Amino acid sequence: MLAVAWGSVIYSLFIVSMHVLTTLSPEEKAVYGAVTVLEETRGLKEAESIVFNYLTFIKRLRVKRHL
Repeated sequence: MLAVAWGSVIYSLFIVSMHVLTTLSPEEKAVYGAVTVLEETRGLKEAESIVFNYLTFIKRLRVKRHL
């Protein structure tokens, strides 16, 4: 029974310490938000570039077929 109590204490301390280590400060939250927005924007720009290149390719292909 004593081992169960010690195990529960150790497990509880582990959970509390992991929560403290993984909680972001307000400054870290702000930076994380800014980085997330930049990644989304970069991803959208890459998608825009792919769509633009595809449409340009299709247009050139149609022009070549009509010649």
